[in-house]
Amino acid sequence: MNSIAILVARILLALLFLVSAVRQTIYRRGVEQEMAAHGMIYTPFLLGCAILIEVTGGLSLILGYATLWGVLELIAFTLASTFIYYRRLLDRDQLNHALKNLAIIGGLLMIAAVGPGTFGIDGAMAAR
Repeated sequence: MNSIAILVARILLALLFLVSAVRQTIYRRGVEQEMAAHGMIYTPFLLGCAILIEVTGGLSLILGYATLWGVLELIAFTLASTFIYYRRLLDRDQLNHALKNLAIIGGLLMIAAVGPGTFGIDGAMAAR
């Protein structure tokens, strides 16, 4: 039962990042403008990096392959995004988004702590 719960948690967390990557790809110009409005430079390059991180980290979670590395990259990405986009914590909406990001980081830390479970490439390799 624990491995099923871990698999579901991995999939749900991964969906957040994969859907975000798809949306950022579709609405690339608007996302670049929003990034620039937050003081970021080289937005085409940085957006490409963000999409790559979200896709590789999300696929790592779903497949259960190199799970720890995928989780660590998504934690770093989520922390950086939180510091860039949600600095005004006295604003209720920004505080809410920052807290949600911290909760996501908490879920990722749980995956890092317990591992990918038996359903996934890492789990199958460990069982051998």
